[in-house]
Amino acid sequence: MSKVHIFRPVNFLANIFKTSDAPTTDQLIADATVRVIKMEDSIRTFVAEKIAIIEPFAEETDEALDAAHQTIGTSAMNIAEVAGAARMEAIGEIARGIAVMVDGKKARDVWHTEALRVHIRALKRLDTTASETSDEDNLIAENLRLMRTAIGLQH
Repeated sequence: MSKVHIFRPVNFLANIFKTSDAPTTDQLIADATVRVIKMEDSIRTFVAEKIAIIEPFAEETDEALDAAHQTIGTSAMNIAEVAGAARMEAIGEIARGIAVMVDGKKARDVWHTEALRVHIRALKRLDTTASETSDEDNLIAENLRLMRTAIGLQH
C-alpha cells in the first residue's frame, strides 16, 4: 500500500496580510473593482469579437451547426465568463445558454438547432456598447432561459 502524502501549497498572500500596513479586504475589493472598470472597454471588444464568431451560425444548416458545435460552445463560454464584468449581464446569460445547449448535445445528445439559432439571433441583437443591460434585454434573456427549461436544458 502506498504512503499518503499531504501537500500544503504555499499561501503567497499570507505574508501580505500579516503586516500592519497590509491592505484591508475592502481596499483590495475596491482596487479590484477599479481595475475591472478600467478593463471594461477591452472586455466589450473581446465579447464583440466572440459574438462575431458565433453570429454567422444563426443562418447555417443543422449539419453546419452540428459540425461547429465546439467552436460555438467555446466562444459562448468565453463570453459568459467575462460579460458580467462589463455590465453585459443579458449577453452573458444568453451566451451561457448557448454553452448549456452545446453541453446538452455533448452530454445527453439533446440538440435543438432551432432553439440554438434563436439564442444566436438574440445575441446578435443585443448592443455590446450599451453602458448597462436594459430591462428589455433582461426580459429576452429570461425568456430564453425559460425556453431552455421547457426543452429540458437546465443550467
